[in-house]
Amino acid sequence: KNSREGYFEALLESAFLRNDEKCYVVFSPEKGKKIKELETFQKKMETAYAKMTDTDFEQIRIDTEKLDIFQKHIDSPEVLAQIPLLEINEIDEMPKITKYVNAGFSNGNPLLHVPLESNGIVYLKLFFDTSAIPQELIPYAGLLAELLGKLDTEKYSYQQLPTVKNQIFGGLSFHNTTFNKNATEYRTFLSVKMKLLKDQLDDAFAALEEILLHTNFDMIENMKKIIKSAKIKGEYELQNNAHYYAIFYSGSNLFPALQIEEQTSGIRYYRFLYDIDKQLEKDPISVIQKLKEVAEIIFCKSNMEAAIGCDQKDFYSLKMKLEEFPMPEKHSPSINYEFNLHPQKIAFTNTSEIVYNITSFDFKKNGIPYHGKYQVLRTIINLEYLWNKVRVQGGAYGCGCKLMQSGFTYFYSYRDPNLKETYDIYQALSDEIVHFKADKREMTKYILGTINELDQPKTNMDKLNASIGKFYKGISDESLITQRLEILNTTDEDIRQCQDLLRMIDCENICTVGNEQKISANKDQFDSIHSYT
Repeated sequence: KNSREGYFEALLESAFLRNDEKCYVVFSPEKGKKIKELETFQKKMETAYAKMTDTDFEQIRIDTEKLDIFQKHIDSPEVLAQIPLLEINEIDEMPKITKYVNAGFSNGNPLLHVPLESNGIVYLKLFFDTSAIPQELIPYAGLLAELLGKLDTEKYSYQQLPTVKNQIFGGLSFHNTTFNKNATEYRTFLSVKMKLLKDQLDDAFAALEEILLHTNFDMIENMKKIIKSAKIKGEYELQNNAHYYAIFYSGSNLFPALQIEEQTSGIRYYRFLYDIDKQLEKDPISVIQKLKEVAEIIFCKSNMEAAIGCDQKDFYSLKMKLEEFPMPEKHSPSINYEFNLHPQKIAFTNTSEIVYNITSFDFKKNGIPYHGKYQVLRTIINLEYLWNKVRVQGGAYGCGCKLMQSGFTYFYSYRDPNLKETYDIYQALSDEIVHFKADKREMTKYILGTINELDQPKTNMDKLNASIGKFYKGISDESLITQRLEILNTTDEDIRQCQDLLRMIDCENICTVGNEQKISANKDQFDSIHSYT
């Protein structure tokens, strides 16, 4: 009875919505804490070591030998044969291709439609070309994406905006996005990712217009808070997902698209946030003027491209809404950026106890074309070589490699206790692969593992993203079919022939992130060593 008379509504009102009682909890970092903990641990180990007897040392030696034998043990063919395995001829030769149509805007800009069974849910991405931004202002595109939807607009305060967004969208976010076909052909965007019900289209476009065109960048105090929050988030990401950032930093030395992505969302961007945080205290007007300049350049009709995932019957009305979206009618010419790209050996230190080691290169630079067998090569390297040598024997938490159609290829280790040893393993791969041998069953296993990754079920957003990637990277359905057949027909001889590609792992372009003591002890491996900030 009480529940029908508004008991829970009253409880929410008194306990949450109009409750003035607050409790503040402050977490304050202690400078040098990690070093103190390490010193304490070392003293503890030294004390334990001093108490050890010859019998203790002998037992450690025996245990180490047993562990080494276990780590290097390979199961017999008889044991492996007991694992059930599909045959290659049981695998569909046709890839699962998501179809899309470039319906186009009236001004000729791309408008992709991916037909989906979405039950009235619309998956929408807007892409605003950023190629007209002056080179020195590129990081401000990253800052712009950081601030949109978090500052006051003409109609809404920053406190109201989260409620407005949650009422209309199932998700609304802003990102810096790049697509590269190779080291010279690429596109860069500030993208808007949305998910909403088709019945909310009018409200959604009104809210989007408000955020994109009427954000108040003069809110200095709020901007300071957002940037400090972004710094904290960046610090956490750089501490726990450093391999991701190191991969893009390494790639930014080779590819202009990755250089731009690095400046708008990578390590360089994180350091840029520190500079902006200081600049807002000294000269906030300069920051605001540059933000406004970048926003005015980006947000115009001629820069807008889009991709929509929705039911076929809903597409036309969506297209009309986008055509009518009130963006300024102006155009700024693209700028031919001149980055000083060259391989680097660089390290960034932090307070973690481990390191992340990345090396990368561009195999197309040596005229090597992409081939489906490289995906099988990746499976073999990840499972047989890197896993055993870097993960099992080396003690890293994770490792892997990726060979992309653009030519960008990278090798990484995750939470690694080693540094030089890991780079030596990378460089030895070409010598290892020339001796690679596998019978039919083993090759079938590697091929199935490769196909399994390609044939993972896709959500509607995955299908939209796959179509976007195909369009902007210039990947045709025919090339996907060809690559799948190349994968299914890969032999151990094909893998051995990859030696020339793997010889390009010279570790002249490396990026290590992590423990300051480990990096300092291996300083000869690097041209320069920096802190994050």
